[in-house]
Amino acid sequence: DEPKPTSSVDFDGFLEKLALSDSKKMLSTGIVTDCRCLLHRGIPEATDDPWLRQYLMTRYPEQPSRWEVLCGPSGILRAFEFEKSYFAEESDVAPLCDLLRVHELQYIRSIEQKVVEVGLESGGRVGKSFFLTQRAVDSGDTKVSAGSWEAARRAAGCVVQGVDLVCNDHCRNAFCAVRPPGHHVGPAGAVDGDLDDDPEGSQGFCLLNNIAIGAAYARCVYRNAVRKVAIVDFDVHHGNGTEAIIRSLGRTSRQVVIDEVWLKGSFSAPAYSGWVDPASDEDSVFFASVHAYGNSVYPHSGADCDDARPRIVNITMAPGDGSRKFRDLCSGNLLPKLKEFQPDLIFVSAGFDAHSKDTVGMCALSTEDFTWITTQLVRIANACCHGRIVSVLEGGYSTVGGPFSALAQSVAAHVRALMWESPSCDFVDFADVAAEQGHPPAGDDLAGEASSGAALNGSPRAGELEVLLEDKTEQLVEGGGLDVLPSGADLWETADHVESADASFDQGISAPEDEPAASKRLRDASDGEDVQVKRARIAGVELPGDIS
Repeated sequence: DEPKPTSSVDFDGFLEKLALSDSKKMLSTGIVTDCRCLLHRGIPEATDDPWLRQYLMTRYPEQPSRWEVLCGPSGILRAFEFEKSYFAEESDVAPLCDLLRVHELQYIRSIEQKVVEVGLESGGRVGKSFFLTQRAVDSGDTKVSAGSWEAARRAAGCVVQGVDLVCNDHCRNAFCAVRPPGHHVGPAGAVDGDLDDDPEGSQGFCLLNNIAIGAAYARCVYRNAVRKVAIVDFDVHHGNGTEAIIRSLGRTSRQVVIDEVWLKGSFSAPAYSGWVDPASDEDSVFFASVHAYGNSVYPHSGADCDDARPRIVNITMAPGDGSRKFRDLCSGNLLPKLKEFQPDLIFVSAGFDAHSKDTVGMCALSTEDFTWITTQLVRIANACCHGRIVSVLEGGYSTVGGPFSALAQSVAAHVRALMWESPSCDFVDFADVAAEQGHPPAGDDLAGEASSGAALNGSPRAGELEVLLEDKTEQLVEGGGLDVLPSGADLWETADHVESADASFDQGISAPEDEPAASKRLRDASDGEDVQVKRARIAGVELPGDIS
């Protein structure tokens, strides 16, 4: 065998990143679900009563077709493109100890009792008992049927299983396709009294706070590896229940209000709320919610805030806001603060009701926006916690069209980004890059948009550049045509310059006078040139004629 050419360039950093990429590529994305989520407020099959089924689907947003368009026999996640994911289709019920880290025993028993009463009234029928017997557990938007408690505990169990898969390195990340959702329910049930909900009941279609149960489980069971957890909620509605749970961490008592005809008043009762230790819980949890906010937006909470202890960031959009506003807020506010927190595990309350075609939401996001935000979260996870993400379905109610509905397509885009975003791609704070390179600050018309990263969707990122060059450099080394392999540091620095110059060029902005030659070569390259060849030029690689 002929000896391969050597390089005088130090490429230890480059090889280290490639080694990490190879090890993480061995892990797939987990899709965790359980068909018993259908037991909550069932609806007839299309062959049984198509008219009633369609009526219930349009009359009640949170109903079983939400699960069917995702994981049913013809669900979008059954498509060929997702067959390489790890599909876990059966979960255990979440044990009481996991529920009690988040919810008070009194609330759990009250919901359980109402489900038992419904079961007695329906004669034990749990399958398609939606129309037969149900009972409200709040002012009207949250009802239970005979199978609701089973479905809720299976949903929470799916999230616990997702945490196990990710923390034990069986999967790189996981998506939990579950119902009923959970982010509106707090420690003792309903959070906001001004919504006329039963103080001891629930609200917002929710029974158990799945995401908080999973986060508390990770903090407690895997506390040696998961010291800090982050929860990011991009549902169009404020995750008021999750916020209330986090704000209650370390609490040793709660105020009980009695409002009866024969007795009115309040008293303080013991109620410990903690995940590991009251002294550390508040500093170990990050919660951020980006949502619509206004007089007409449920649940009328979640005004902009940035609290330090516990770390809570609320970011608001106005009803009708679309892609540009959403990406600007995330790029300039949510993502840098999440990266600064440096979590060991990221949870995502993945609500898709901000889609422009959703029947409940009031914003105008597109399917591509969910790809974008997922990609950014994966990159932060790559930089902070070896790519560990557990995502849990919250809202998203447009199911007309089955696997082609807005909900199904948005979930597919989300899972696709979890699967295929490279483990080597790290998050880039574009505001810092712009400041370092002397670009105009965010907000200065098009230049501000380019600098803030809102217009950079599709531009080569540092990590993408590295991954896309991997196959090409292997070909060059094997073919004997590679004279110099760039080091990791050189590659990152060049990519940062190219990122900024390329975005400015796309927006019709003149390139800076000190633009590096490498980025100028990229812009001057012909449109017909192969993209990998262009990016090889960026790194200063001399390509043989048969490859270029």
